[in-house]
Amino acid sequence: MRNRPNMNMVLIFSQFVADDLPEKLILLIRKPVDDFSDAPCERWLWDGKHKTISKKLNLRQRVVFCDEDSSEAIFTSIMDKGSVCAEDTNLSFSVPKTTKKNEFSEYFELDACIYCIEDANYIPHELLIEYNCNQICGYSDEENGYIEPLGLLAPSLLHKLFVSSQIALKLNRKVNIRIRGIEDSSGCKSGCKKFIGFVQDEFTDGINSIVQLRDKPGERVLGEVVVEKQTGIYRIQVNEFTSEGELRYFRNDELISVFPFSLILDISINTQIVNNILTDAYKRQFNTTDDEFKENETFTSKSWFIESYIKGTNGFQALCDYFLDIFSYLGQDIIIVDPYSMGNIKENASTGELEDFDNQIAFVNAMLVHLFRNKWKAKFAIVSSNPRFNIRKEYTQYKRFLSKFKVPQLLCPNLIEFRYVNRDFHGRYFLKKVTEDGREVLTKAVIITNSIGNIKEVDFMAITDCVQREMVAQKCLSLYTESLSVEEEINGIV
Repeated sequence: MRNRPNMNMVLIFSQFVADDLPEKLILLIRKPVDDFSDAPCERWLWDGKHKTISKKLNLRQRVVFCDEDSSEAIFTSIMDKGSVCAEDTNLSFSVPKTTKKNEFSEYFELDACIYCIEDANYIPHELLIEYNCNQICGYSDEENGYIEPLGLLAPSLLHKLFVSSQIALKLNRKVNIRIRGIEDSSGCKSGCKKFIGFVQDEFTDGINSIVQLRDKPGERVLGEVVVEKQTGIYRIQVNEFTSEGELRYFRNDELISVFPFSLILDISINTQIVNNILTDAYKRQFNTTDDEFKENETFTSKSWFIESYIKGTNGFQALCDYFLDIFSYLGQDIIIVDPYSMGNIKENASTGELEDFDNQIAFVNAMLVHLFRNKWKAKFAIVSSNPRFNIRKEYTQYKRFLSKFKVPQLLCPNLIEFRYVNRDFHGRYFLKKVTEDGREVLTKAVIITNSIGNIKEVDFMAITDCVQREMVAQKCLSLYTESLSVEEEINGIV
């Protein structure tokens, strides 16, 4: 009697090149599923036709559900011959040179045969961006094609496969061993003594299938039993109340699988109502907690190019998150030195509406989320150069722009302060300000290679060299110290 599933799903992910050329294989996965088939079968979704995932990149998807032997044949045919028959259609693929290795797949937690590409430039660079990959997998509000079935690939998993050069994975089915219940609840607060469960395996005559129950460290054997081959069911009794430990499955003396377990016993519930929720410009929700803000100790350099994103919205959301990463690295008192501040914000002559840029929205949204996460204890000072940019003339438009976010705190000059100096400078830096022995010093610095207004590409680099950081800090501190507050000047304070 068959006591384990034997069905598999094969995902074929490719890129259309031209009508007379093979499709470029992007990803091939053979994955076990929990279903049975008593005969060879192939069930192609969409009648073997492709589903378009991205028109911009010409990405296509095909899926087939089939038995073990058929899935092996399909996978091998694509990797070895670059072809397969889907229903009545012959498909051709260009398959890159790969290196094959048999090892445990940490992403799927299964033993696998993994094929890694040798050409680092083979994968389209757009697919090396996590936002694009998550959109392709359906983790986005964008109305666009996505890989089916939904949830097939966990968030960020597609990106991890591509950056680790994994283009094909033949995942092996593992023996499934589980606890289904307990038959003795007399010691419910400290565990139980009788367990019932099942094993999914191909049971072979002449081989004993044994389940062994051990304590949590796995050192003591508390009990063992032979599995009923007709049903796969086991019942095991131990002499002491047990709430956690591990099950070990053997074929004769060969260890096949280990399953740690922990019983849910005495349950206590701690409920906290969260009523302070922020919905940001990208419709993401954030809530505050009682935990104090924890500043990141390091920052990894990043590059951003708008043309690398399938959808512009995703690109600017990614830019926002890059800003957030910088702010989390710099802490709660942040100085931004940029000769052009946030850039010009124009007004439509016909409608009177502001024509702000998407990267300005990303920047302000990042400040908003950082302030919210810090329970409005953080603050920003943005210092610009008066010879290059007249912030006093632009100040009213800035206030109108900030008011569009409908968060009154953004209009508070104690949280976001616009300042200027009456001298020229060129460099653009984000810095952390602290007070040491009664004087202000700048202790962290990140270089930004472009100003905020209407940028198409930008690099962010943390300054880690002590001499360079001190040189930049001294220059930026002098700019900040001699800068004037626009708010105070308008209100006649200075």
